[in-house]
Amino acid sequence: MAESRLQRWSRKKTETGKKTELAPPPSVESEPSHEEQELSINETLSEHDVLEKYGLPDPDAIELGTDITGFMRKEIPELLRRRALRSLWKSNPVLAVLDGLNDYDEDFTNAAATGAVKTLYKVGQG
Repeated sequence: MAESRLQRWSRKKTETGKKTELAPPPSVESEPSHEEQELSINETLSEHDVLEKYGLPDPDAIELGTDITGFMRKEIPELLRRRALRSLWKSNPVLAVLDGLNDYDEDFTNAAATGAVKTLYKVGQG
């Protein structure tokens, strides 16, 4: 006699459950990569030492056209990377000056509070 759909489903479900129970989770403890090791070392150094170590310019003195690809390396601390990007952003007049035409400038999460939504609905009258 052929098994029904429900019996087949039940059989497959129990087989799958047994397979997942038998397979232990792999416990792989890998050593941190070279970049992660360098980052942990560089976070203990002062900013000036990190800049000298990698031959990077002062992040506050970056102007338009300055190459900042060195700041994008994984070994560079996040604080220095952000300072370099902020200086580059300020140096470019196209990026530094907002023209007010950006659709995403305003907060549209609460449209009723902004007054942008008008309705004819009156409480108790529909």
